[in-house]
Amino acid sequence: MFLHTFYTWLLANALHPAMFMLSYLVLNGDYASFFDADTWAFYWLFQIFSLVLSLPALLAGWLLLGVIVLSNHTAVARFLLWLLCVSALVPVSFLLLFLLAGEHPDREVFFLSIPGVSAVLITICIRYKQFGRLISSLYPADQNDQWPDPVKSE
Repeated sequence: MFLHTFYTWLLANALHPAMFMLSYLVLNGDYASFFDADTWAFYWLFQIFSLVLSLPALLAGWLLLGVIVLSNHTAVARFLLWLLCVSALVPVSFLLLFLLAGEHPDREVFFLSIPGVSAVLITICIRYKQFGRLISSLYPADQNDQWPDPVKSE
């Protein structure tokens, strides 16, 4: 279970700066500065800080996945719980970082967590089949709860 959480966290952290840069481009419309060296230096610096500051979210996600996988829900319900809990974990982690820094975040500050939430949602949807394999490997005898294949090849 830890490897599934780790790979999801790693892919989300790879997508997060790209989603942040995309939101910056959409909101500011400054497409010329996107190709500056300073922008790419900021991108890599953002990547490093994102990895370090999201380590507590990795641990919390691992604990959440353990609870979700061992729950008595259907496979699809477990997937939806995983999707909901991890995407809610991003703003909660963001809030905890602000509180640990001694700041009082405004409502507008939570708009900064939207790129992180979107990166997590995209990552979990990309890793849909891996989640199904994880559930199937832990509960192989449960024939009533088949993991649905999103693309049926017939």
